[in-house]
Amino acid sequence: MSDSNKSKDSQRPANNSGLNPKRRRTIDRSDERSPVSQRDGAEASSPTVSAVPHRQRNPDASRQNVSNAVPKTAAHHASVASLKTLMYQFSENFESFQLRCRAVRHLKNYSKIQEQSHHRPSDFSSASNLQINERKAAQDDIEKADKQITDFCNKISPALRSILQGILDSGGIGTTPSSIPDKPMVSDAKPNTVQDTIKKELETLFKKDIAESQQSMKDLFQSQMSALKEALSQEYEQQFKSMKETLMQESEERQASLKKTLTQEEEARVKSLRNSLVQDYEKRIADIKHSVARESRDQIADLKNGLAKESDKNTALEKKITYLKIELDKAASGQRQKLQSLVEQAHLDQRLQRLSSSQEDKFSDIRSYVDQKTDNTLYVQRLQRVDLLSDSHKEKISKLEDRLNQAEDDARRIENLEVQICNLSRLINTKAQQLSDSQEEKLDELEASLDRLKDDSFATHQLLESQNDKLSKLDDFKATTPSIEDLRTLEARMDSLAGDTPRIKDFIKEGRIHLELIEKGAQLFNTRLLSLESAASTLSAKELDSIRTEMAKMDQRIRNFNPMHESLPPSTDSMRQAIWLEVEREMENKANATKVTLANVQSGLHKFLKTEREEREALEAQCAEVTRQLLEAQQGAAATKRELSELKKRMNDPTLKQDNILDCIEEKLNSHIGAVVIDFHGRLEGIYLHLQGLGAWQNNFSTKGLYRDILNHINATMPDGTVVQLRNLKQRMDVAETRIAACESGVSNKRRKLPSGGSKIVGGDQADA
Repeated sequence: MSDSNKSKDSQRPANNSGLNPKRRRTIDRSDERSPVSQRDGAEASSPTVSAVPHRQRNPDASRQNVSNAVPKTAAHHASVASLKTLMYQFSENFESFQLRCRAVRHLKNYSKIQEQSHHRPSDFSSASNLQINERKAAQDDIEKADKQITDFCNKISPALRSILQGILDSGGIGTTPSSIPDKPMVSDAKPNTVQDTIKKELETLFKKDIAESQQSMKDLFQSQMSALKEALSQEYEQQFKSMKETLMQESEERQASLKKTLTQEEEARVKSLRNSLVQDYEKRIADIKHSVARESRDQIADLKNGLAKESDKNTALEKKITYLKIELDKAASGQRQKLQSLVEQAHLDQRLQRLSSSQEDKFSDIRSYVDQKTDNTLYVQRLQRVDLLSDSHKEKISKLEDRLNQAEDDARRIENLEVQICNLSRLINTKAQQLSDSQEEKLDELEASLDRLKDDSFATHQLLESQNDKLSKLDDFKATTPSIEDLRTLEARMDSLAGDTPRIKDFIKEGRIHLELIEKGAQLFNTRLLSLESAASTLSAKELDSIRTEMAKMDQRIRNFNPMHESLPPSTDSMRQAIWLEVEREMENKANATKVTLANVQSGLHKFLKTEREEREALEAQCAEVTRQLLEAQQGAAATKRELSELKKRMNDPTLKQDNILDCIEEKLNSHIGAVVIDFHGRLEGIYLHLQGLGAWQNNFSTKGLYRDILNHINATMPDGTVVQLRNLKQRMDVAETRIAACESGVSNKRRKLPSGGSKIVGGDQADA
């Protein structure tokens, strides 16, 4: 048997060294790869091997059977007994020999695989650790088998010595007195015949022992299986009862805990919802109050600032008007002086004209007289004097002409004064327009404040609508409550809402008070605007009266200045009248413009107050609607209370429904448990049959014949030169693998054409011509 194993081991490397050593496929041998403890357990549990050790067998029965088969002699009995004990020891320690052979074979295979795959790393990181563990396990098996073999040799060495000594001496197996035969022994028996008889006896003994051990194993297995069935049935009945009790108890506890958790969760949810609603409601009311108060303060501050700005503008206008009055007085005084100078110049012109006419008459008389009295010297002297007088008069005339030129310059200055008066009228128009623009800006600010108030009213309306929506949601939630606890919590919530109605009423009252304050502020603003209008109208009237009185005084002064006023040229009077008409027209236009702007402001304010009053009335109507809805909600809460009382009357006995539900659950549980038990028994029988089949398969399973047939087939079908070819292929594969490894490591092989037509590898190891 060891020779056959050696031949198999010698043939395997040649057959397994294929093209790719890493992808070898070995036959899975469970008895070779499993640890020693598992193999020992498997061999002990297999029905083919006796569960009782050889040392515990009955040696008397075996000796009796052997004594029936061989001659009844004492020497023969002693030899048979010693050989039998020796064979028992051989059979007991045969497993250690097999273990050592398998371990040596595995160690050789692992070392060969490691040598083949040493130059190429494995794809798996744990392959090296696995190989090390396998080698260590094989070495441990070899050491263990060597130890068992040495112990076995130490045990059988004295028996073998005694047997060999007895055979050599031909006097018996032992030297003890019990080994002396009563009958003469066959001394001329040959060793071959002795060996044949020993083999036959051993075969018969082994057959009988195997049959007895198989029968005992069958009986033991049947008794154990019956006891196991009974124990399993009792255990499953007890488990079924305990499972039923635990399931019932768990269902009751789970139902109670579920009910308790549901009630607690519902109460906590209702409480949190109530708290969130109350907090949200109070927060929104506080925000609305703060926003309305802040916006009202801002509006009042804006109105005060606007009034202060308007008062500043009015003071600036008053200062400007006083300055214009002073300028107008200065212009009037200058005009008066210029008019006086013009009057004086006119008088001088008249006198000059009269003098010139009288002088011409005198000159004509003198000339006539000179013509008559030319010869008289006295007349000549007088003529000389007259010439001197004429020269002086000429000087006076030149002076008068200069003064006339100055009068023309004064006329130009008067024209400039007229232009300045036009500019003054234009300035007055621009100031009036600026005043109207400021009033328009004030109107725009008032319209913006109106828009803000409208937005505030719309926000309050939205708040009331949101509260109505919340009330409707609460009503819907109340309608969808499925249990008594939910109805109780809803009742408490409705009571809390009924308690919160005074807060809503207080909020409505505060809104009304705030609207009244806004209306009062608007009325105060209206009165201030009216006072401003009256002040502007009074200021314009005073200004007109002062201008009129000043112009009348100026006319009176001009009239009383000289009695020759009737002889003034009509141009100055028309000019003065035109200037006065233009100034009066401009002042009237200014007064009309201020009146129109004030009328527009008043009409816009009236419209604003009207719209504000309408919005306030609408808010009051909405508040009344909200109060009506609150009353309806209270009535609905009372109705829900009545419905709750009716539901309580209807649901006085909810335990009946729970008992019915528990009965249904118990029936379903019993039916399911019965089905599970039936299924379990069926599957247990299937497992028992499967175990029997596995036992039979284990009893009949053996791979020795399969391995032997495979090796015989390979040896028979393999040609003679196949081993040599496989070795050559292996060498070529090794060369190819080394080249591939060199290519992968970075060495580049390039071919180039030679002049002779061949190719050469550049950077490699070979070259082709």
